[in-house]
Amino acid sequence: MIPRTVLQGVVSLVFLSGVCCVRAEDKPASELIVGGPCTYRQYKGRGHITAIKKKDTNGDSYEVRFQFHPNDSIPEPFARLEGKDLLLHTKQHKSPKKHFLDKNGIEVGKEFDSVLHVIEKGTCTPMTIEFPTMAE
Repeated sequence: MIPRTVLQGVVSLVFLSGVCCVRAEDKPASELIVGGPCTYRQYKGRGHITAIKKKDTNGDSYEVRFQFHPNDSIPEPFARLEGKDLLLHTKQHKSPKKHFLDKNGIEVGKEFDSVLHVIEKGTCTPMTIEFPTMAE
């Protein structure tokens, strides 16, 4: 049997370690940035639409695949996407609907200006591709 004083010491240590770690910074919660401030390097290029397929499960949603072709070489090994099929999503992280495809003239073989954002600092999303000429 474990002596009562040992158990009280363990419980106190666990409690105190939890209390000490509650606030890492002396700022109000509204000023804290989850993941920290992030910075990105940008690479301009072209997004080439390679496939469009209607999704059965979401009615009006489409699976749109594209390949990113950078204007310049990309030094970060994890961000080299040449020849890889990628999925196009709206800014709301959803599959595009027919209205979105029609509004932007998205069809197989078409190319759009695009920008690859590659993380330099922080713990945010490692990379994203933006299509600045596409309207929601």
